[in-house]
Amino acid sequence: MTDQPSFLASLIKKVVVGTLVGAVLVGAAWKLEFPEVFLKMFAAYVLLGTAVFVLLDAPAMKPLSGLKALAGLLAFYAVLCVAYIVGASAWPQYDPEDEKGKIEKLLKVKREKAAQERTLVDESLKRAAALEEKALALAARLSRLRAAGACSRAAWRSTSCTSATTVTRSEARGASRSGAPCSTTSATS
Repeated sequence: MTDQPSFLASLIKKVVVGTLVGAVLVGAAWKLEFPEVFLKMFAAYVLLGTAVFVLLDAPAMKPLSGLKALAGLLAFYAVLCVAYIVGASAWPQYDPEDEKGKIEKLLKVKREKAAQERTLVDESLKRAAALEEKALALAARLSRLRAAGACSRAAWRSTSCTSATTVTRSEARGASRSGAPCSTTSATS
């Protein structure tokens, strides 16, 4: 009878320690924002560990023989089977439809992002084409202005013309504005 109080004291001590360890583990996991499933798992592991340590200090059973031993063995396996089945059904089960929904949700975001990028690329290509057209128009205009400017300068500087041919500055400017090819105007006296 002296073993019972010591087992009871050991049992209370181990349950208190297990509860404290469980509270610390679950509290730390909660503070670190672990999912709820992990919080439950940590609590279950602490309960299991506490039960194992309580059983280590449990007093020895009287030896069983015959039909009592067979009944005890079957009862032990029945308890284990029930514990495993209840434990397995308590945890979240794999649901393919749920997983497909999660995957579809992730893919939807990626598809929207890809479509948005395609739209941005198309808009950029349109802007690039418009800018290229503007650049070509400016290049053509610049080449016309260069040619007209060269003709007007050549006409202005030209002194080898006959004495009857004269080009005034205003005529040279008019030729460069019109884009007409280089030509000299004859002034008649």
